[in-house]
Amino acid sequence: MVPSFLHWIKSNIDGVARGSPSFVVCDGIFSDLGVATLGCFEVNLGIAFALHDKFIAAITSIELAYKNGWNKLSLEGDSQLVILPFNSFRIAPWQLEIEVRIIHRQRK
Repeated sequence: MVPSFLHWIKSNIDGVARGSPSFVVCDGIFSDLGVATLGCFEVNLGIAFALHDKFIAAITSIELAYKNGWNKLSLEGDSQLVILPFNSFRIAPWQLEIEVRIIHRQRK
């Protein structure tokens, strides 16, 4: 019997900001349990706030996983604040509320 976690895709996300606001970049890499790289992304956000990079990285990661049919996604990053809005869109930063609402609809 194969454990169910073997079919999960891991997305390791990160963001870089020098100050707040400042020029911000976020990125992520997708891998399977065997650590085979499945894809990656990078987004230049221009001038934004430091935590914005991690939110956009998470949203981009979820959108790309959805488009690729990866229904079991594990997000790995360095900020627990990023996870909270995906449990309740009401606590998402107002600039990202629309994107978080779309993700909530896709989960249903």
